[in-house]
Amino acid sequence: MNRKQRRAQGPQAKPTEDLGRSFTEGMKLYRAKSFTQAEKIFKNIVQKAPHHADSQHILGSIYLGKGQAAKALVPLKAALDLQPDNAEYYNSLGKALKDNKKFDKAIECFTRALDLQSDYADAHFSIVTLKQKNPDIDIDLKDLNKKYASPELAEAYKTIGQILRSKDKYKESIASFIQATQLQPDDAEAFSYLALAHLVNNETADALFSIKKAIQKDPDNPEYKIYLSYILSNNRLTQFDPDLKALIEEVLAHKNVSLQLFTSAWFSHLLIDPEFSAINDALALDNYDAFEKWISALPDLTFLNEPYLLNGLKKLLIPHRELERFFTFCRRHLLNSADTTPLLPFLTALAEHSFLNEYVFHETTEEKEQVAALEKDIRENFTSFDDAELIRKTALLSCYKALFEWMDDNTDLQDRCRAIDDKNFQSVFTIQMEEPLEERAIKENIEHIGEIENKISQAVREQYEENPYPRWNAIKTVKTTMNDNDFLANRTNARYKILLPGCGTGQQSIQNCVTFPDSDILAVDLSQSSLAYAIRKTKEYGFDNITYKHADILQLNTLDRQFDIIECTGVIHHMEDPMAGWRVLTDLLRPGGYMKLGLYSEIARQGIVTARELIADMGLGNTADDIRKGRALIKDHPDQKALSTIFLSSDFYSLSMCRDLVFHVQEHRFTIPQIQDCLKELGLQFQSFSLSNAQVSHGYKKMFPDDADGNNLNNWHQYEEANPTTFAKMYQFWMHKPG
Repeated sequence: MNRKQRRAQGPQAKPTEDLGRSFTEGMKLYRAKSFTQAEKIFKNIVQKAPHHADSQHILGSIYLGKGQAAKALVPLKAALDLQPDNAEYYNSLGKALKDNKKFDKAIECFTRALDLQSDYADAHFSIVTLKQKNPDIDIDLKDLNKKYASPELAEAYKTIGQILRSKDKYKESIASFIQATQLQPDDAEAFSYLALAHLVNNETADALFSIKKAIQKDPDNPEYKIYLSYILSNNRLTQFDPDLKALIEEVLAHKNVSLQLFTSAWFSHLLIDPEFSAINDALALDNYDAFEKWISALPDLTFLNEPYLLNGLKKLLIPHRELERFFTFCRRHLLNSADTTPLLPFLTALAEHSFLNEYVFHETTEEKEQVAALEKDIRENFTSFDDAELIRKTALLSCYKALFEWMDDNTDLQDRCRAIDDKNFQSVFTIQMEEPLEERAIKENIEHIGEIENKISQAVREQYEENPYPRWNAIKTVKTTMNDNDFLANRTNARYKILLPGCGTGQQSIQNCVTFPDSDILAVDLSQSSLAYAIRKTKEYGFDNITYKHADILQLNTLDRQFDIIECTGVIHHMEDPMAGWRVLTDLLRPGGYMKLGLYSEIARQGIVTARELIADMGLGNTADDIRKGRALIKDHPDQKALSTIFLSSDFYSLSMCRDLVFHVQEHRFTIPQIQDCLKELGLQFQSFSLSNAQVSHGYKKMFPDDADGNNLNNWHQYEEANPTTFAKMYQFWMHKPG
């Protein structure tokens, strides 16, 4: 009984002071579900104070809890005789009558509870479930919803659903959210909650249906687009859906959603879209001559100019070998074409995609010669070109070579390009020329912490200086109920001092700003190229509470401060001595603070190990040409089963990401028992893994139902051995420093 109900009922008979203490003790036992002990106490109370309505009600509820519905009727009716307008008492009596198969009388009680308290979701839900299980009962649920529909009741259902979801009672939470949507069919938030409940219950199709409803009802809410990205992440679509196609195309224009999560959905939908059916015919073509014959048989190629295809090319890396080969052949065809004007939108989109993947596509000797001749032609003759010719030739060259790499020393050509009035061309010029120039200027003013002295650190730094790693074009900038910083999700309003060693190009920094908007963040990295990119993107998104500095983790022990949170993902396994770096970070963590680490898994990276051995045997380094050769070698290797996990990773489809994935100058891998030993040595306590895949969480709970908190590392080692790809990306886990 809540406070509002108590005030409405007025005073009731009070037990003596001793009985009051007994009531308090009995309630503790009742809430702990120690029903037998609680029953003795409340029996004694009602014998001595039979007019105490709450005690009669609790005694009846105890009988319900023990499955003794018949015995519950007497005290529950007694409670209602004492307080005939108490909604909670009617609801409990309804439950007892329902368990006694007296359905009509039960519905009368539940209905009376709703009449007294219109937002009583438990009473409403009891009627709904009773009708669903007993269709012959004479009650119309549509009339019921119409009579009691209110924002308050729908809100109550949403609250109950969220509580149930937090307790991993997914089916029950889904039922609660469904009731909320039926009571308030225009409540977009209710549909979004329903979508997330379906998602964590591994019901992707239902989750997609519900989130589409939410977006339809509130199309301007960015949070729902983020939920859509979670639902579609790694989801390959098998049925063409024009509405979903339009939605994906719309989302690709957003800057506040992590667009790479849409990759699988985008390209799988492309391949089942009737508009692009010709592409499917070309995917099987494994040589360029066959590709040219295919093209010559087509009436035209204008389907390549369709916005859905163009937007995906501009924004996404595409982890699909056959599609990569298709676009590689398209690029070569354009290089050989006399006039690319009809396909200029596709050409400029392909130029943006080529820059995004850092020119990872295979390039023949003939193409290299043609590209060199094209560059020479532009340099020597651009003043005689009209704008159309300059656009065509420059855009074509930018499909093979970034503008800033060959135009940097020619300010006259730069100025000529800036003056061209063409939206698509200017987009290419901005990302390939203007932004790299801005990053170069930023580099000059980055502060340093000490010198990078360790030889392995110097080699790693050199690797990451060639390109900012990783490039990205959009990121989640809205705090959601599915918080990326899962372990600290309930502490997001605190003011933390946060350290981000190995911050890369700023994604992690910005996400921490979103999660902890009032915090002071220090982000450091070995690579000035990555830091310059991070600073530019942070400025673009308008965040001002991040300080970026150039440093090796080994030099951070010179800092005269400690941090509340340290996040270091995918970094220390590239150090000469990972424990040395981990120890520095532990010293920087204040007692009572939390650290998140990401480490490679020995078990999950066996395919990577095979690829690294193959590349080492071939004597390949990590230059751009060697990476392209290595990728071709991996693609054609006879043991595709051992290498299959590589092709599923989007990292394989970008030059710098592939370098990090397979060609890195330094890599250590760990097992969970090794992590346990490290934690023990450093005096840190394991808290939890950060799991982005709900199936892993479900699978673990099914295998180890007694580990409710999911923090038993011995169990997790067994689980990983049984499911070797669990940590395919890496172990990501939280630790606590006691204090």
